[in-house]
Amino acid sequence: MAHLSPAKLRERVFRAAEAVLSRSGSVGPLELFQEMALLQPIHFDGWRNGNEHYRVLEQWLQVGPEKFDRAVHYFSEW
Repeated sequence: MAHLSPAKLRERVFRAAEAVLSRSGSVGPLELFQEMALLQPIHFDGWRNGNEHYRVLEQWLQVGPEKFDRAVHYFSEW
């Protein structure tokens, strides 16, 4: 993910959460990260189906620990 200011990341999280919510009726962190293109659906599907290769889903997130923590914080704020 390109460098985003905290305000821009917050806005991006809120927009993604709203998009998933309007489309699906509910939204969780994994759906949020997929909407933000930080988790590819193939990785989520492999994890959900019990594929050992995807056992630790965090390694497939395309975001560093600091931005991950901030995104989760903004999601809980939303």
